[in-house]
Amino acid sequence: MLPDFPDASKFVKEYLIRFLYRRIATKTGWMQAMEPPEPIREGSKVVFHRYDGSIDNVPMKLSSGKMTIKCDDLEEKGLTAVLESIEQVANDMANQQSKFFIERLNEICKESGQVCDNQGRPFTFETLLNLLESIDIDFNEQGQPQMPTIMAGPSIIEKVKDLKPTHEQDEKYNEIISRKYIEWRDRESNRRLVD
Repeated sequence: MLPDFPDASKFVKEYLIRFLYRRIATKTGWMQAMEPPEPIREGSKVVFHRYDGSIDNVPMKLSSGKMTIKCDDLEEKGLTAVLESIEQVANDMANQQSKFFIERLNEICKESGQVCDNQGRPFTFETLLNLLESIDIDFNEQGQPQMPTIMAGPSIIEKVKDLKPTHEQDEKYNEIISRKYIEWRDRESNRRLVD
């Protein structure tokens, strides 16, 4: 029988769990980029207080994965077998988290009336302008717009990258951004600071 090394076992377990969380974060990087992630230590829901005074209660949803390593794989591959299994669990959990996030985001957009249905028409610069009209845009201290993250399939993302506005569309874009700046400035000046 091999000797037991509880301190080493605890260290390896904690390291592998941190490694798993880092792998999940790399696979959901688009979610991590939106806001600095904050751990939720307890509770069954997250409560969002929006600037307009509305409140959104989002129930917690479990994401989990199962890790199985065959003895033969462990003998043959060693630590690589463990890392491959962790990678599979990270993929599973990242997919679950992404799916939940997108489903909840769709619900919120429908509830707030922020859904733009292009009704099967091709994605054009006009479509993009219509989307910008329907959302709030924040600005940084220098007055530069903090443009939203576009979440779409690869074919739509390629179309967005290839869009070239006409002179009129460029003027309309600038007019939207100017108006959104005024709206943002008004929102910020009316924002109630926490006591």
